Amino acid sequence: MEDLTGRRDEEFVATEEEKKHFRADDLEVINSGKIKFIPEEPITDSENNIRYVQTTKVPFRFSDKNKPSVLGVAVDITERKKAEEALKESNKTKDKFFSIIAHDLRSPFSGLLGFAEILNEEFDKYSTEKKKKFIKIIHKGLKNTFNLLENLLYWSRSQRGVIDFNPETINLYLFFYKTSELLKLSANKKSIKLTNKIPEHISVEADKDMLSTIIRNLISNAIKFTPKGGEVVIEAQQTKENNKFVEISVKDSGVGIPKEIQPTLFDIGETTSTRGTENETGTGLGLILCKEFVEKHGGTISVESEINKGSLFNFTIPRP
Repeated sequence: MEDLTGRRDEEFVATEEEKKHFRADDLEVINSGKIKFIPEEPITDSENNIRYVQTTKVPFRFSDKNKPSVLGVAVDITERKKAEEALKESNKTKDKFFSIIAHDLRSPFSGLLGFAEILNEEFDKYSTEKKKKFIKIIHKGLKNTFNLLENLLYWSRSQRGVIDFNPETINLYLFFYKTSELLKLSANKKSIKLTNKIPEHISVEADKDMLSTIIRNLISNAIKFTPKGGEVVIEAQQTKENNKFVEISVKDSGVGIPKEIQPTLFDIGETTSTRGTENETGTGLGLILCKEFVEKHGGTISVESEINKGSLFNFTIPRP
């Protein structure tokens, strides 16, 4: 106690800005003669770590002195703050999950049931061409719903920490060639050129299921937001800053992403999904999955985009 008596709170923080702030608080308490309660404030400790404290400051006079002073009590609430932030993130995740269940799964199923009901009850009424059109719509809806369920399953497992993580050496050129086969059908329907510019010798150390999910989601989005006759290009190169990683990019000639939306694309608490150039639907969950899986590998993901000029997604994966 003797080591603390007579010392100012500003002596326990590292930055000049915080010291000025504490001095101002002390003067306010002394001049007003009133207690000041601060529910939460950040401070930088001597090791440059950010801590959070709850502070009470009381006007005070020592019995042997007439000089006004301040008695302060600060409670470290850093751990409580972390717990609150974790709870907020958990609630965001839960809200996103129920949003997908309530809207993004319910809506397509309602449409699919409607078309199926028409075919079931009035099959003989329609021409072969009309029946084919209905079946095509149902097939497209089922395919989109299946992709959503697949993403939802991966995401749910990831949130519970039960998803397997088994990195192995993968030839990126061959891996993309195999992964893109299913995506070529979607690209061909919109006459979009899917171009593989990955050098044949580049390999990465990655979990093949996670890498497949990342590539599938990024290319599906690129196709979704690129109009007919456009192009989607995937490239890869060793990162300039860190030779331990490979930078993979997916570039499209699509409609672009508004700048105000870009910062929230990978945020679980935001709803940023929009319809594609042919009214394709989505939830934005794919990009959240991409971020989680890239970071699981120790990499990063970013986006650059300009309206009517296209988008460029870059992510990094470790080398073998």
